Amino acid sequence: AAAVDAFTDAIGTRAPPLAVVESVEPHPVPALNDGSGFTIRPSAPAGTGRTLIPPDTATCDACLTELADPADRRHRHPFITCTHCGPRFTVVTGLPYDRPRTTM
Repeated sequence: AAAVDAFTDAIGTRAPPLAVVESVEPHPVPALNDGSGFTIRPSAPAGTGRTLIPPDTATCDACLTELADPADRRHRHPFITCTHCGPRFTVVTGLPYDRPRTTM
């Protein structure tokens, strides 16, 4: 329970610079013990959510460091971004922000 409380607090106090957290409303949910394991499900279509795509911003210092480092797997990657400086408004065609909804 303490870890969940700490995580809930961090959502509002340690969000990435471009994030705007208006409220955090935790709700208990029953545990699934059906043995199905972990799965990644397709995103639901954008509905009544109020998620915004941030405007394009300058590439952050951490991304610039990766971009310039020949040993980094993102070296010279032209579309480098992270949670501090992206995603780019110019490549997102809709929400939720998934690969099929980007122009890359």
